[in-house]
Amino acid sequence: MATPETDRGINIKTLSCKSPENNEELVNLLDNYFGRVRKKSLIVLPEYFIHGEQPFGGRSIDDTMVTTLLNFSETKNAHIVAGMIEQTDSGDKYVTGLFISPSGLIDTQRKSTPTSFEKLSGIVAGYNFPRTFKLENSLGTLSIVMCIESFRLDQQLRGLTSDIFVNPRGFDLDDPKIGYLRKNWLLQNRDLAMMGKRYVVGATGFGGQSGSLAEIIDFEGNILKSTLKPDKVVSAFANFQLLKEYREGKYKSKIVPHF
Repeated sequence: MATPETDRGINIKTLSCKSPENNEELVNLLDNYFGRVRKKSLIVLPEYFIHGEQPFGGRSIDDTMVTTLLNFSETKNAHIVAGMIEQTDSGDKYVTGLFISPSGLIDTQRKSTPTSFEKLSGIVAGYNFPRTFKLENSLGTLSIVMCIESFRLDQQLRGLTSDIFVNPRGFDLDDPKIGYLRKNWLLQNRDLAMMGKRYVVGATGFGGQSGSLAEIIDFEGNILKSTLKPDKVVSAFANFQLLKEYREGKYKSKIVPHF
């Protein structure tokens, strides 16, 4: 008897989108884009997905919008990774990645290398290095690396042992003064997927300008699915059984070498 798909890996859905301005918008977004999400799935949302009333304003980890994500995860039996601007009771603000399972908030990953603009907005540094979290039901492991840390922590990330590397990003990656950063990000994350023998999933926020990107990359660096358009769900299956075989040298590559 064949092993069920959901016992071999996890269904992934990632979305480049604007951040909801209130809880009602969040509820509508989740229902519209993920209302029919399959069980044992992973939903990936952008870096500043939840934030306060003002730009780079923070919200508490106990905010109603975070509770909405928790409830949706429990109802759909799905994991969720979403970024937020977190403000603690002491007033400190972090760029934080939420890792949510059907059983609740597993943990958070605070950005350790805020950008200069984030620092000017009151953001402070969080954890020193991305940690590895376990998905429920022994499905596999996951790590969260916020935005530019995909580049800044390059050498350390190559040795990270998680099965899925999730990279929530800010917004508007393209800048005429700098270049088309979405292309650079895609190349960087493909490299990190191959070097670390892992799946890589990214989601960029959309601020009304160019540069949106959502992607799912496999352990050989193949782009399973991607889009440069906002508000378009990207879906693929991460097969942990094949990943295990690949790491053990038992997997027959689908890549055809060119000479």
